[in-house]
Amino acid sequence: MKIFADNCVHSGAVTILRQARFDVERAIENGFENSSDEEIFDYILKTSKVLLTFDHDFGNVLRFNIRDSKGVIIFYIENLWKETIIQRVLNFFSKFKERNLRGKLFIIDISGRIRIWPK
Repeated sequence: MKIFADNCVHSGAVTILRQARFDVERAIENGFENSSDEEIFDYILKTSKVLLTFDHDFGNVLRFNIRDSKGVIIFYIENLWKETIIQRVLNFFSKFKERNLRGKLFIIDISGRIRIWPK
């Protein structure tokens, strides 16, 4: 699975995914540090990557064509310890296969509950 980690994703989450042998491209490592959400979304569509982000704006299904994507994963991280966030990210990607993410938006709230659109 090819994952694109948005600018807001902590480096520890990227490191743990890479250690688990996921192919992770980090926005900040590839010149996307000042890119708009639209530029990032266009890039993940063109490169067929799953978007990993903590940016709630990507949950706007009227603004972004989620159904054409390989999947958009949004973690809500307010008031969570860094270690908790990292573990949840690893758990999520270890549990879901790429084919199950395609065209869907996954929102993981601070309690760890997963909401999926479309159902």
